[in-house]
Amino acid sequence: MVKWQPSPDLADVVEFYWALTLNGEGPLILPDTTTNVVFNLGTSHELVNARTKGLNGTIIACHLVGPKGSGVRVQSKGRVNVLGVRFRLGGFSSFSNMPLSSVFEQTALAKDIFKHEFEHRKLEASGKLPFYFKVELIEKWLRRNRIGKGGKPAAISEVRLLAEAICKQNGGVAIQQMTKDSKMSTRWIRDRFKEAVGLSPKHFARIVRLNKVAKGISDERSLTRLGLEASYYDQSHFIREFKEFTGLTPKEYTGSGSLLFD
Repeated sequence: MVKWQPSPDLADVVEFYWALTLNGEGPLILPDTTTNVVFNLGTSHELVNARTKGLNGTIIACHLVGPKGSGVRVQSKGRVNVLGVRFRLGGFSSFSNMPLSSVFEQTALAKDIFKHEFEHRKLEASGKLPFYFKVELIEKWLRRNRIGKGGKPAAISEVRLLAEAICKQNGGVAIQQMTKDSKMSTRWIRDRFKEAVGLSPKHFARIVRLNKVAKGISDERSLTRLGLEASYYDQSHFIREFKEFTGLTPKEYTGSGSLLFD
């Protein structure tokens, strides 16, 4: 996967741009707490939930892809060629007031969400031009659609602080204890978190922890030790939670060709 950093005026809302090409069925994409806009330049493809085998969405042109609470697999009969915008936590609120909980494990057409529709034909016509040229087209569109710093800057700030604290501890935290340190009620924080991120603080922490553990899995490392280091109660708890999110046991996952979006 190729990555490109955003221009300074968009760096507060966009984490990076990315490009990915696949032939046929792709690797397992692990659960992801981020929101992306995906631009399809190849054949249409489906995002299939790795655990339920249900359909999360079909990518045809330009789509918003919400946070993924389970791993997904890309399925296509042809070549997959996509560009993406990965928003920073809370960054999407600078383009739309739509709560991200409404697109959790789903996709939506970008034209139904953003005020100005993306001119997909220009991107398709860019062909073999450098990646940065395509990014420039995307950034022009983002600037046209930016509505400011979002409708609830205080809430976004509170959510970011909590999310950063969760990530700093790799998800191995007691959410209830963390929210007690805030001046806001636990319910208020949970609701604002779901609006800005798409899922609850507890669910967010579980995914952060899973992704941290997934990076450390190898044939040589003890699963018991890895699970305990990540604050799972025991090995069975670790295996059960891993399979719940990915549809695979840790051993099945090893060498499965998974893809981490970080």
